[in-house]
Amino acid sequence: MFGWLPFEYERASGERWSWYVGPQIRPWAGVGALTGTVARGVRVSFGVRFFPMDRAPGGFWIAGELVPEINYVQDLDFDRIPFVENEWALSSLGMIGYTFLFDSGFSISAGAGLGMGYFDDRRLRDDGVFDRFVGLRPEFGVHANLGWAF
Repeated sequence: MFGWLPFEYERASGERWSWYVGPQIRPWAGVGALTGTVARGVRVSFGVRFFPMDRAPGGFWIAGELVPEINYVQDLDFDRIPFVENEWALSSLGMIGYTFLFDSGFSISAGAGLGMGYFDDRRLRDDGVFDRFVGLRPEFGVHANLGWAF
């Protein structure tokens, strides 16, 4: 969502549990284009899902997710010196969602959740000096993935 192109591979590890890996790239500006910002990035979601009412890997799930990511953001406002931002982050999320599983193994999953993230953000100011921001921040995660599940 919001400019990310997501894929997912999910594998059942029993009747109620599965694990998944979901590489994602942000090859275009996404919503940032509306504000004159170009953002590119790469991230991978790693997680474990529990299916309390359905058989894994399809149906309603509760999950724990870990997401490392790298982003490059550039402001395209040419009336001033454009800022450049490089960020890497590591987020941990508790998620709930649903996976639609088709006979071929093709899957569509969607979910949302809350968690915390650690980030290291470097921004080039108008005067040419880099500022660095490091710390924890609350995270809200939403995802919609296309993939394969078995």
